[in-house]
Amino acid sequence: MAKTSGVYQRHRKTCDRTKTRCDCPWSYLIETPAAAGGKRRQFTKSGFASKTEAKRAREEALVEHRAGRVDVDRKITVTDYLNRWIDGKEAAGSVRPSTVRGYRDVIGKFVAPHIGNVRLVDMTPGHLDRMYSAIRRERPDVTPSTIRRIHATLRSAFRSAVKRGEMKHDVTAHVELPAHRRPRVTPWEPAEYAAFIGSDVVRSHRLRPVFILAAMGGLRRGELAALQWDDVDLDRAVLVVRRQATQVGDTISITAPKTAAGTDRVVDLDQQTVSVLREHRAAQARERLKFGPAYEDNGLVFAREDGAMYRPDHLAKTFTRLIARVSVDGEPLRRVRFHDLRHLQASLMLAAGVPMAVVSKRLGHSNVAVTSDTYSHLLGGVGASAAEAAAALIPTGSEGRP
Repeated sequence: MAKTSGVYQRHRKTCDRTKTRCDCPWSYLIETPAAAGGKRRQFTKSGFASKTEAKRAREEALVEHRAGRVDVDRKITVTDYLNRWIDGKEAAGSVRPSTVRGYRDVIGKFVAPHIGNVRLVDMTPGHLDRMYSAIRRERPDVTPSTIRRIHATLRSAFRSAVKRGEMKHDVTAHVELPAHRRPRVTPWEPAEYAAFIGSDVVRSHRLRPVFILAAMGGLRRGELAALQWDDVDLDRAVLVVRRQATQVGDTISITAPKTAAGTDRVVDLDQQTVSVLREHRAAQARERLKFGPAYEDNGLVFAREDGAMYRPDHLAKTFTRLIARVSVDGEPLRRVRFHDLRHLQASLMLAAGVPMAVVSKRLGHSNVAVTSDTYSHLLGGVGASAAEAAAALIPTGSEGRP
């Protein structure tokens, strides 16, 4: 098996090598330089009918490889590729820690057990169809939204592979996903919120201002945990959302808000909320004096007694515990999530006739479509009122007027 310029012929055992020519297949070999601290890698491909054909194919593969359009490692599995893809994103800092954790959960729980050992280059839409069918069969609790989250992760990863030449086609584009309808948000009615925020157990709780700003300002829990007094102007009744606390396990990091539209967004405050925040700031100043040098002054609007930051999940868990302690006319208060306080703000604004675009900007949604998809069912009589108001502008007897 002599190799000439990376091209060689592998003879079969039955080959009569005394002949000048034979029909044994030709192959090519490519050897890549060693990476720092690594080993050189060799890649081969066989099945060519002639030396000329093998040589031409090798030259084409080298051009593609040097241009960075193809990874000639055809043995890499789906799991190995996905882990490498996530590691690259994590190292580049292009995604949030919580997103990285979500990617790894998807791969470990769902992808690896079903298609993890399949070679990346061998992936077909059928592999995904069978995987999703198996997941739904083995895990009846898995919802269509979870299937779509798995698919979204694979779509992002495989599209990257196609761009780099590691896959020929995006196999996720040819898969039919289960129907999924966005669940309707059902925030508290104003009376329910008033019963909660005015109850004895909540009125005396130190996190009451957090709940009020969540409902009246529409801030996310991570944005509330990271909010600083430097970003709040009570005299002008306005605050600016510049950062959020992102929690992954026990690790908390400060990052930009969830969407670009949510970064540096201005939130106007009503006077009742301003009064609550003034009282809260005065109480916080008294705590600072009480702790003296031991106080951890991070400039946070909402902090523990010693000035330390609240974990975002602590805000949510405390909210849930307090709901269980509040009743209305002997009946337990309806359970909602902390995030539903943000939904309450949207519903109040829409009920007041505030345009959808203004609500979207206040909440920091990526676009108005997100706001509309989430809250359009809450409009109720607002649409009818708007129609009557528009009709009232047309003088009686005009064309189009009954």
